[in-house]
Amino acid sequence: MLSQNESQLIELFNQYYDKYEELNSEFISKEYDFAYSKNARLFLNRGALCPSPVIDIVIGGASRGKVTKRIRGPLTKGFIYYFQKGSDQLEGYDYYAMFGNESMLYQRAFIKRKDNKEHDITFAFIKTKSGQIEPCLKEVVECIYDILGRITSYYYMFTYALNAGVEKALESVEFQGECYTYDESSQLLDTASLSYKLDDRTKLDIYKFKHNDEGCLISYQNILAKPGSANHGHEYPIARSKQRKV
Repeated sequence: MLSQNESQLIELFNQYYDKYEELNSEFISKEYDFAYSKNARLFLNRGALCPSPVIDIVIGGASRGKVTKRIRGPLTKGFIYYFQKGSDQLEGYDYYAMFGNESMLYQRAFIKRKDNKEHDITFAFIKTKSGQIEPCLKEVVECIYDILGRITSYYYMFTYALNAGVEKALESVEFQGECYTYDESSQLLDTASLSYKLDDRTKLDIYKFKHNDEGCLISYQNILAKPGSANHGHEYPIARSKQRKV
């Protein structure tokens, strides 16, 4: 039986599967403020602006990169962020990648909001057998926020089957997500992190965090690490460059 989160993501995927032209027409009709993140790694949803406050901390080798308002020369690899004019509200983003010696738009994401929920609808551009470039829905994301504006959950689903029709796409999906708990002073206490394919729920971690006197994260521990494993009972210090107030 599907969980509520899985059902919601599948519903989003079905809702937007063939809606690129409609979404894009609305998107390009607006004016935006821009920001950039060069050479950012794509596996973090939104790159430097990934909604997860800790994913780049608990995943080894992950880096958010930096956001800048200006770049020198053309963007060949990385993100272009589109903000509502005069606001810091992110409305969407593009991701450019190198294919051989050519830089191409690889992904475009549209961000939709309703009540306390935020949805990313991400299309990838692929070349068909006829040589045409077509947008294919690749990923949907749901973020939920509490009345204080704190993120409480971050779930996303992506498919390995692009341009194969919605039914086959949904047969080849993977879910990942995080849920967050805060103390009375709004400091992050722990994060439950899960990653699985349908009917194969094998990976679940719960990370406990420690803060310094300034409220910055300084270390974490995976309390579900198996006894006898290298992670069991081990507290990992957080690099100074990644210490932040959460």
